[in-house]
Amino acid sequence: MVSKAKSGDVFEIKTSMGLAYFQCVRRVPDWGMMIRVLIGTYSERPNSLVAITQQAERFLTFFPIDFAWKKKIVALAGCEDIPATVQRNPLFRAPGLRDREGRVMKWFLIDGDREIPLSFLTLEQKKLPIQVMVNDTALVEMIENNWVPEHQV
Repeated sequence: MVSKAKSGDVFEIKTSMGLAYFQCVRRVPDWGMMIRVLIGTYSERPNSLVAITQQAERFLTFFPIDFAWKKKIVALAGCEDIPATVQRNPLFRAPGLRDREGRVMKWFLIDGDREIPLSFLTLEQKKLPIQVMVNDTALVEMIENNWVPEHQV
């Protein structure tokens, strides 16, 4: 029987490049589980997940983990400590107002407590994770395409 995923749980998901891993950070009201997508793909599960969970993540996003686990889209690989860099609320960016062509005209910086509106993003702000929930298909595509937040402006 599958239980609910908890902070620190590390899951694997199959990609065309091999197995990819992500770590559950915390549940966020209205968004679900925040995950850290970890760097690298592997032909088989590593003997130890410590090395891959203690390095910087590729990106942060939100993912419907309990549904994916129940449907066996992902598999629990282990549980490791969450790095201090993501234990507090990280700063996200979120798209707001768009023009007729779909370009974002206003962004928001969100830290969990407040939203700060911006008309444009600096180079550093373009590297911030985007507050969005992705499904398994989108997650795999992002991993296979080496997607990072600055690709999405």
